[in-house]
Amino acid sequence: SISSSTGKPDAMITDFPSISPKHTAIYNEGIKRKKLEAFDDSQTKHIKINSNAQSILEKIVEEQLKQCIMINTLQESNDELKHKIFENRKLLQNILTILTLGLLTIINELT
Repeated sequence: SISSSTGKPDAMITDFPSISPKHTAIYNEGIKRKKLEAFDDSQTKHIKINSNAQSILEKIVEEQLKQCIMINTLQESNDELKHKIFENRKLLQNILTILTLGLLTIINELT
């Protein structure tokens, strides 16, 4: 109960058993160990996250390399096709010229 005159408890409990230094040391060691375990867990999590991130980045780089190779191959194929188209166009123009000249020659001979 609280004293009405002083506003303080009537009886203060002052006979707490003192904690021995041995128990205090054990308690402190337990806290340190828990902090270290939490730190180790945190470090392990960071290492795993970094490892996963690195693995993902390596896969992305590999995929980009494959895409670059594919793009280069397609560009080379495209260049070859352009060259073949140009050659075929020249051949068709020559054939058209020969046919036109032949037709004009035949017409001139008939007239």
